[in-house]
Amino acid sequence: MAIYKQKNKGIVLLCLFLFVGMGSSAQTAFYELSTLSLNNLEAFRTPSANWQIVGETSGSPESKTLASKAGSGILFDNFSEKFLYKKEADIYSVLEHGDIYLEFDFMLPKGSNSGIYLQSRYEVQLFDSWGAGRPKYQDAGAIYPRWIEASKTNYEGHAPRVNASLAPGLWQHLEIHFQAPEFDAQGRKTKSAMFSKIVLNGVTIHENIILQGVTRGAVSDTEVAKAPFRIQGDHGPVAFRNIKYALLNPFEAPLKELTYQYYEGNFENFEALATAKLTREGKAERIDYTLADNVNRMGLVFTGKIEIKEAANYQWILQRYGSGKLSVDGKEVIPSEWKWIGDPSIATTYLGVGEHTFTVSYVKNFGWWPTAAGLSLQKTNGKPIALHTRASMPDPRPTPLIAVGTKQEPSLLRCFFQHLKKKKTHVIMVGDPSSTHYAYDLNQGALLQVWRGEFANVTDMWHERGEPQTASAMGVGVVLPGRCPLAIDGLPDTLDQQTDLKYLGYQLSAERYPTFKYQYRSVGFTESFKVATTGQALERITSIKNPEGKKFSYRLAQGTEISSMGNGLYAVDGQRYFIRVADPANYKIVSNNGQKELIFESAQTDLKVSSSLIF
Repeated sequence: MAIYKQKNKGIVLLCLFLFVGMGSSAQTAFYELSTLSLNNLEAFRTPSANWQIVGETSGSPESKTLASKAGSGILFDNFSEKFLYKKEADIYSVLEHGDIYLEFDFMLPKGSNSGIYLQSRYEVQLFDSWGAGRPKYQDAGAIYPRWIEASKTNYEGHAPRVNASLAPGLWQHLEIHFQAPEFDAQGRKTKSAMFSKIVLNGVTIHENIILQGVTRGAVSDTEVAKAPFRIQGDHGPVAFRNIKYALLNPFEAPLKELTYQYYEGNFENFEALATAKLTREGKAERIDYTLADNVNRMGLVFTGKIEIKEAANYQWILQRYGSGKLSVDGKEVIPSEWKWIGDPSIATTYLGVGEHTFTVSYVKNFGWWPTAAGLSLQKTNGKPIALHTRASMPDPRPTPLIAVGTKQEPSLLRCFFQHLKKKKTHVIMVGDPSSTHYAYDLNQGALLQVWRGEFANVTDMWHERGEPQTASAMGVGVVLPGRCPLAIDGLPDTLDQQTDLKYLGYQLSAERYPTFKYQYRSVGFTESFKVATTGQALERITSIKNPEGKKFSYRLAQGTEISSMGNGLYAVDGQRYFIRVADPANYKIVSNNGQKELIFESAQTDLKVSSSLIF
């Protein structure tokens, strides 16, 4: 899934490329996100006293409560026992929705429990599932089960695929794609509700889950086309921020006067097609590559009209194996380019009310991939319309997942690794049997990423040609700045890895845990990592040899903000992860190049620094 966001007059445009069901419809969701105001409680219906608008919330992995500070921007359930199991403690949006895309950040303290009910009837569970094993239907991100009152029985619950939860006191992120039930003119249900996709902390945990009825705790057993969303407030404290949504609506754009021209031959490009002899032409109901006799050596040109009933920005999504281009009202909007089906060409055009002419052209001159030719139209917040037949857009060949796991001992994988949009070429990924893993930049002596779950996806390294040549993490975690922790005589942005920082290799312990060795000028240092016995933190040990007594700084964390939570616990980057140290008196928070850094300033001697990264 690729996501692109653009702020535009207070509205966020969100384009999600969802390659699901490619044959039947367009593959993008062109969302214009509105932000639910949290300056006050006016976006909610008669909220009870437990709900407040605050400016800040904070917590720790051990705390069962959240602290808050005055302000705005955060919806806070300041739960107390008097609200336990009281339905009036739930909060309902003024907004009513049918099909919706909804995303938000949420924070839970230890052991807390909440949930969000789409249409006040279909619950996605919010729960402190940090460190839980195989998730169940009551864990974070689960779709709560239905309920038989007579027998007191749960059924049809859906546990998340994996546990993608972060630690209590951290901000987490949830994205929900929901399709409301549909009804005919007599009110009979013709289509069940569905969660088409749910993503927790960047990990897809559900896809295409059909709901035959409401889940347990619904406001009513009667399903409806539109209703407010509801947040559970009677089970424990919870905070929300950045609540954004797109109300999704169908639209019509009739296809008219479609014709095709078929050219048989081995065409290298569209210039060759322009001078080719026409093989056949005629009328077509929809775009369809099967109109060609030789689908591997052909050119096809379709020309037609589309009737637009609402002036707006529209997306054209062109998909094919081979070359394709698109013109709308005589203007080329997608130039000629070779692509494969999973990499669509997308153009946004403003279309006024009325008919618009388009011409879409395809060329294919090889047989080693299947043939596909598709064109779809997508209106902002509208359900996409396919202008092609189902047969013309076959499902792509599935790429098998090739993964490296861990068993009784650590797994070490040397690889290329994408980090903050850069390909790092000297990276080692270390997988631990506890399911907490990390990636380390050997050139910089820098921690790149930590995660929990499965270990390494090596499909892009080992499948066929392995063209991207990169491995990637497979679980939920934290991407780190990727800078060397050591700075001598100041705080430079980076170290010169060619002349100053020398990587001296690594040594394996008896348990196969690596210790990385470096020399920076006269200072030598080693770094090693191990997973805490609980499996919920990555412990980092850095030993520094300083024979010349150089003054240096050890940088433990960097982010837009760092705050002390007390007792050696620090929240980094707006409570994205925690750092814990045993000797907080030796650390201080400083500013450097627009960032905050947590540093240890050495007393010009040898040093051993230990810390834990909690996420």
